[in-house]
Amino acid sequence: MRIYVDADACPVIRITEKTARKYEIPVTLLCDTSHVLTSADSEIRVVGEGADAVDFALIQLCCRGDIVVTQDYGLAALALGKGAMAIHQSGMWYTQENIDGLLMERHLAGKARRSGKHHLKGPARRGKEDDRRFGERLESMIRTLAFTCRIASREEMERKWTEEIRLHEDDRENWVVWKGRALKNAEKGLSIPYYGFLGNRIICEATAAVRPGAVQDDEGLVGETTAYLYAFRTLESFRGQGYFSRLMRFMQEDLKRRGFRRVTLGVEPGERVNRQIYAHMGFDEFIREGQETYPDGTAISVLYYGKNLEGPQGEG
Repeated sequence: MRIYVDADACPVIRITEKTARKYEIPVTLLCDTSHVLTSADSEIRVVGEGADAVDFALIQLCCRGDIVVTQDYGLAALALGKGAMAIHQSGMWYTQENIDGLLMERHLAGKARRSGKHHLKGPARRGKEDDRRFGERLESMIRTLAFTCRIASREEMERKWTEEIRLHEDDRENWVVWKGRALKNAEKGLSIPYYGFLGNRIICEATAAVRPGAVQDDEGLVGETTAYLYAFRTLESFRGQGYFSRLMRFMQEDLKRRGFRRVTLGVEPGERVNRQIYAHMGFDEFIREGQETYPDGTAISVLYYGKNLEGPQGEG
């Protein structure tokens, strides 16, 4: 994902850059040769001077899933046609439902100006409230429309585990070992790491052990058509918003396509809230109780549950 800004006389460049940094989304600013832009955060592309030069260049660059910031209704329409998202500097989202009306509005306004019979007011002076509204609406667009799930690459795993180790300095020994195991298991095909992204920021994750040997005490938990789900994590500021549930659905559907018909997971006896959450997800078949040991020797009790992936239960 990338954010493209129609940057000629654009008043929301810095707000866009600030929001993009939060979600690790790269930004490209496009302007023509009659404007001079500087930025320490964004890529700047200067195109030939001309009424539509920036529009043509931007639409060639943007792709499905990107975000376009523009006050030009025509450019927004072209961006939507390519599967990109588009937002006005006022914070208005361009959609398939409103774009035709906006284009007609622009046509009628232009016709009125050319006739000289109507006096049309220009836009109101921009204030702090306008900036606040745009920032909120851009962030809402990213949170609502830009969440994606996929199997993590080696580079993405390295990035996520490095961050986990940084966040757990008081427990560094365990996390360093877990990182090594996770990378090795994925490389050997013993496990599949699934990540949820907002923009390019990793906000949640889960892993599926698909072959014996990926996790401890895996008897009855991993088999030819049975996968064990573990390593569930969501960044605190994104919990309770449905992102992890969407990742779980994505992971289970992917496992179904790979021929798995059953999934299992483990939870510590004292984690009552998590047990309720997993039961709501369909993990209500108790398998057995077991024990797992951390790299530092800490032993914990674990309750294992399972569910089948066939039918409506697996689809939910």
